[in-house]
Amino acid sequence: MSESAGPGRKGGLAPFVHLRVHSAYSLLEGALHLGTIARLCRDHRMPAVAVTDSANLFGALEFSETMARAGIQPIIGVTLPVVWDDDEDKTRPPRRPT
Repeated sequence: MSESAGPGRKGGLAPFVHLRVHSAYSLLEGALHLGTIARLCRDHRMPAVAVTDSANLFGALEFSETMARAGIQPIIGVTLPVVWDDDEDKTRPPRRPT
């Protein structure tokens, strides 16, 4: 049986897409460079991949261009930290983000 005819594969593509990959642009969390992600996706016949770096979109353009060159659909996301400050004194004006 050939690889492309394996169970769950149509036309040789993997039956899933990673939707939470952290690249080297995810400071202190990711170590994969975008070229490495493209190569791994191509090697595993993944049709698309999502990069969801933490608190930034610094690599979004490079990611999109790199994946497009590799024939992989790029999905761009971001994980944003949200802080609920319910204990804040209501008599003071709201704090502005720093």
